[in-house]
Amino acid sequence: MPWTYDTLNRRFGPWVSLVLGVLTLVVVRRGASYAPVAVGLVVVAWTLWIGLARLIDRGRDPAAPAGRLRRLAHAAGGSVVVALHQNVLFWLIPVWFGSATWPSANVAFPCALAAMALFSCFEYPYRALVLERPPVRTVWTSVVLFAALVPAGTLVPGWPLRAYIAASAALASGIAAAALLPRHRRRSALRIAGALAAVAAGTGAATLAAPLLPPVPIVCLSATAGTGIEAREVRGAADAFDASTQRVYAHFAVAAPARWHQAVTFEWSRDGEPVGRGVPGEVVGGRAAGFRTWSWQSSPGPGEWRADLEADGGQLVGRVRFVVR
Repeated sequence: MPWTYDTLNRRFGPWVSLVLGVLTLVVVRRGASYAPVAVGLVVVAWTLWIGLARLIDRGRDPAAPAGRLRRLAHAAGGSVVVALHQNVLFWLIPVWFGSATWPSANVAFPCALAAMALFSCFEYPYRALVLERPPVRTVWTSVVLFAALVPAGTLVPGWPLRAYIAASAALASGIAAAALLPRHRRRSALRIAGALAAVAAGTGAATLAAPLLPPVPIVCLSATAGTGIEAREVRGAADAFDASTQRVYAHFAVAAPARWHQAVTFEWSRDGEPVGRGVPGEVVGGRAAGFRTWSWQSSPGPGEWRADLEADGGQLVGRVRFVVR
């Protein structure tokens, strides 16, 4: 069998892409500041593939096979689009995983992004199952765009996290609707109504799902239970305490971008049942070692305790578990 570019790419391309993606994660550590570039890459990939498909099909008999030049342009354009998606997806993995809390429900979305990144390494199945199918491609790309827009929006502090999620979902849903809805001059009002409905649905779904998403770009550096606080550090750290302990503190170190202010709430529970009302607090960004914040329970009774630090909208920032015997 002759070794052509196509056969080499099919056999070795996925593994080369996977190695390059992993090296990107390990060596090239791009933070949230890369978000605007990532958004631009997603938009370029989206418009490039649509424009290329229209250019290739222009003036061609659908029943006739495509010429060599058209096939070459289609193959090269597809490779570029896949590479752009792959670049963004491998950047998104550490951004979203970095804000997730293990184990909790908010690791599901980063895991989904990781699966998408892995699949993008297999160019030919990716092109056949995603790029060549407009509905699938639109939904897929809108998810990637949403995931990139959230950290991009938070580079401009001032809004609560839920607002960034809603705005990102609205924009991604609007672009997806514009790409999917049929074009017809006499039905422009229906297209506008459909786009608005898609934006409303996407925004509503993202707002409801916000508690299941990591609080990007906030990162919990440490979460510890202890018997005291000294110089903003926890003392007497442990996972289990005697019932005679006067106070148990839940201490968190939280990193956030500079000039960032985020309202948070401490939610306490014992044996799975809420204890008291949420204790309000605030996280201030810009500190390399993280912003220290804590709450406590006086004379906690025996049982399995949990303290959750939540951002607005119920997004889990960090979690502490301990046992009182």
